[in-house]
Amino acid sequence: MKFSQAHCLHRWIGTTAMLAMLAALLAVSMAAAARAEASVDRRKGEFRIYISMTTSKDINVIVEAFNKHFPNIKVDWVRAGSLKTVNRFVAERQAGRVFTDLVHAADPGGFFYFADKGWIDKRLAQLPLTEDYRQGFYDKDAGWVAMRATGIALMYNTKLLKSEDAPKSWKELVDPKWKGKIALADPTRAGSSFSYIYAMWKLYGVDYLRELGKNDILVVGEGGGTRIALANGERALAPVSEYDAFRLKKEGLPVDVIWPTDGTIMVPAPLALVKDSPNPEAALLFAQFILSKEGQEVITKAIYSWSAHKGVAAPEMKPELDQVKLVEFDWRAAEKEKNTLLDLYFNYVQPK
Repeated sequence: MKFSQAHCLHRWIGTTAMLAMLAALLAVSMAAAARAEASVDRRKGEFRIYISMTTSKDINVIVEAFNKHFPNIKVDWVRAGSLKTVNRFVAERQAGRVFTDLVHAADPGGFFYFADKGWIDKRLAQLPLTEDYRQGFYDKDAGWVAMRATGIALMYNTKLLKSEDAPKSWKELVDPKWKGKIALADPTRAGSSFSYIYAMWKLYGVDYLRELGKNDILVVGEGGGTRIALANGERALAPVSEYDAFRLKKEGLPVDVIWPTDGTIMVPAPLALVKDSPNPEAALLFAQFILSKEGQEVITKAIYSWSAHKGVAAPEMKPELDQVKLVEFDWRAAEKEKNTLLDLYFNYVQPK
């Protein structure tokens, strides 16, 4: 078969163009690989963090993102509810022991207590990264920065309640019509539950707690238990860290969220570097990463939590923070009033 000179020229031009395109793609790929390699820090080390996240899966997602940049730093973590995490750390420090390098929990009052005791290395909150954070979500004097912006809202089971029939406010939960339909996490273990009880005490007084206790509340252990109780239809309503409700909704479970008309309770969930810890430098690298825009986007995408970082948008299905009526409190005062509140709780809501 014979080919014309023009045909051969056309094939040569096509082949040349294809080779040029492959060369360009290879160059782009090599440049991307070089950038990725440049972002890898080869420093070695290890550290431990006490962390209050709902599941181990959430923590592993965060650790994997960090290890893409710091592959030679080992992260050892211990997961528990917020108040359980705080109490563990306090007990260890009071015994003169330091077993962790970082602490994270949705209990800002506890972190003010840590600061007053001199247990926080304040370098983290003194870094320039706080300039990217909303006011109220870091405290330079105490030394912490909010790793999450935790909203406490009402979750309800959509098979047991229609949206138009569900309560629209916190105040409505003391109505006898909700007797036997509310679940609540143990406020001595779950920061979300403690924050709810504290907020109601401040908004509506002791009478609210007394009336709430008459409604046959199902009290479970940590916050995850309330989600299970609702998803299984054991109860219809629960005050929860709302991001967990959105995750369950995403998974196809019959739950949804009510933004109470009297305000979603906003709880900064601090992260702090521990003073005199065994591995502060490796821990500080992790803290800087997780509080960066990239780190906050990882958390937001993984668990549907809001971020207090100004450059990070709300996760899917959720409104932006500025679009929600929030209730905020003096969490330093909450720490000082913790025992008083728990006495009221055990007197009226869950008598021993």
